[in-house]
Amino acid sequence: MSSDRVIAHLRCASGGGGGADRVIANTGREMQNGPFRQAVIYLVKAGTDVSGLVNPLRQLGLFCQVMSGCRIFDVRQFLAVRRFVRENKVCILHCHDAKADVYGFLLRLIQPSLKLVSTLHGWTEKTRRGRFYSRLDKVVLRRFDAVIAVSEHTAKIAREKGVQRVSVVHNGIDPKEWNPGLPEGPRQEGHPFAVGFVGRISAEKGPLEFVETAHAVFLKKPDSRFVVIGEGPDLPAMKTAVAEAGLSGNFDFRGYHLPEALKRAYPGLDVLVLPSRCEGLPMTILEAFTMGVCVTAFSVGGIPEVVIHGHNGLLAPPGNVTDLAAQILALRQDSCLSARLRINAKADVASHFSVQAQVRKLEAVYRNMLQADPDKILNSARPTR
Repeated sequence: MSSDRVIAHLRCASGGGGGADRVIANTGREMQNGPFRQAVIYLVKAGTDVSGLVNPLRQLGLFCQVMSGCRIFDVRQFLAVRRFVRENKVCILHCHDAKADVYGFLLRLIQPSLKLVSTLHGWTEKTRRGRFYSRLDKVVLRRFDAVIAVSEHTAKIAREKGVQRVSVVHNGIDPKEWNPGLPEGPRQEGHPFAVGFVGRISAEKGPLEFVETAHAVFLKKPDSRFVVIGEGPDLPAMKTAVAEAGLSGNFDFRGYHLPEALKRAYPGLDVLVLPSRCEGLPMTILEAFTMGVCVTAFSVGGIPEVVIHGHNGLLAPPGNVTDLAAQILALRQDSCLSARLRINAKADVASHFSVQAQVRKLEAVYRNMLQADPDKILNSARPTR
């Protein structure tokens, strides 16, 4: 890569991708003809297959490299990142999670000229390990040139922990790319009402809460179907909860989907449910909005910044499974309500959450980082909504 404006995205992956990976792919594609050359480095455990993440990036023309290691810090892996940064004359290292932030912080000690920016996609603090990583992250981020939060909620937490130069750049999506197409399965008149969970199946995303919600819906409408798209460490526990609730015949576990498969899956859903315990600003909401799928979610993190209750979606108090189930049933029974939400949701994405607007703000952050003006960095990505 021969350019004096090379940006390397650094991201830790465990196999299946998440919203942060779609952000990297979406913005990377949109920025290809811009002033910055881009590369993506994935940090993985030895033996982990991330071809589902890497191959689409390479097909987009992005330079992508996988570096194996283990634990929060691996010396050989760290040295491989350092070598990549030096050999490719990376001027900005754009980190996307706690481990990447730690590596960036240490690289800066060795190479002071390297500029650092991190995107905060949201912290997970519901587990002991999650709390440790988030606390460590909030310390090293104080030394970064710029910090981008995907929501005002995340930015507020960062500032309260002493992180400076924080700006908000909401996630974006290309409405022209995410258009309703043919569903995975045929949708006919009188099709079963389909309720979806899309995302990483881990505690912070609320997979067990989804099962509880599904059970409450099932008791009222036993012909409802529940579709789970994703993989993660809590998948076995989720399947066990489904079996114990007697819902195995109503659940369809489809595994991890790449974007092209997701585009075929969304039209098969009537409602997307986000029973998350914590969130940044989920890409799944923007995708569902654009694809004409109703959304109901717990009001956590940055979700209320995109889902406006009664306008483009429905919100329930955090952890209130009863309310969440009631909202799903309301959407099933009230076609006028669901139609109004879908129309408003599509319009809101086009107006406020386009990837083109996201990229313009990111490029402004990069330019001002290279000019070494902290005030410009902070002001370049002020939300316009």
